Amino acid sequence: MKNTMKMQSTFFESLMLADAERIHSQTLAWILNLHETIFPKQEKKYFFKSLFNLSNNIIIEDNYFVGTEINNLDIVIRTNDTTLVIENKLKSSEHSFQSDKYLNALPVNLRSCEENTYFAFLSLTAESPKNSRWISVSFENLLESLQCIQWNKEDRSYTFIEEYIKTLENLVGAFNHFMQNHHEYETVFMDGHKKKHEKDPEDEKYKSYSKKEYIRKNQLETIFQKAFIKKVVSDLNLKDYHISETHGVALLQVNRKKIILGNKPFFLGFQFQGNTLKINFAGEEYGKSKANQITNEMIAVFESVFKNKNGFTRLNKPKTKAYMSVSKKLDKQLFEYNMDELKVFIQVILQNLDIFLPELESKLKELCKT
Repeated sequence: MKNTMKMQSTFFESLMLADAERIHSQTLAWILNLHETIFPKQEKKYFFKSLFNLSNNIIIEDNYFVGTEINNLDIVIRTNDTTLVIENKLKSSEHSFQSDKYLNALPVNLRSCEENTYFAFLSLTAESPKNSRWISVSFENLLESLQCIQWNKEDRSYTFIEEYIKTLENLVGAFNHFMQNHHEYETVFMDGHKKKHEKDPEDEKYKSYSKKEYIRKNQLETIFQKAFIKKVVSDLNLKDYHISETHGVALLQVNRKKIILGNKPFFLGFQFQGNTLKINFAGEEYGKSKANQITNEMIAVFESVFKNKNGFTRLNKPKTKAYMSVSKKLDKQLFEYNMDELKVFIQVILQNLDIFLPELESKLKELCKT
């Protein structure tokens, strides 16, 4: 059922700041640094215990410190014997092994012993960080932790706290409604590649549904797409996958088999993006790879095995990276399938890959002998 209730715009949204990661970090740091008259120590202890899922309350005394943008760490909190780090990923995802690198980014004067140092990866989609030292914290978790605090509502600071909490309620509310009713949000999937000025606010599809307008104004289409794909992956129990995006359109890459040629590892898999399906072959370290790692002979083998079979009529040769594919257009976008259809569809893709895999692997390995 559509929720057509008009969303109440907040102070942060009016200034077009609701989608800015840095503003969220600075606002949260400001709240955590508020005087005891508005945010008592005991309430802060409960807040940190709830947000970081701690087994015990931490000690907060006079040497309490909250800082932002310290060695690329978004928020750092230092108490008597504990250090808490928050990495904010509102609209982006982990890249370049950040969760590994940031473990060692703490300045010496802010470090605690390892068992008293906690790392929280804050994201809208409850993204799982690659390094297990980090815990996943969603903006919904943050909202619930802030809502549980007994604020001093007589203090003038509370006006801004209340506006920030309402901003989180709008953000989390729009996200949760989308995740439960994604078929109602065609604009999320069709307009992700557009710049804000290209998404006409006078268009009926925005005027008739306030949450769509909220998503448009805050440029949330791509991160919402990624969250939807993550749910698909979870529901289908897919393994060895990667979710990313190009030009604002999310994509799902699933690797089926690692193939070692000489001493170089490659992956055969498939990729969904929009209404395009690809069977692809790429170097394991794609980002560091070079196009010449895939020879013309390898391209010819790949083409002979996959092109003009099961509707894959287009061959995409390597350009700058060790990557080639065959592709075809689908009748529907990924989001237009129901889950039962997707299960059958992906199962057929995997079965077809498994049918052609022995031929591909055999021919490629034969090339390596010559």
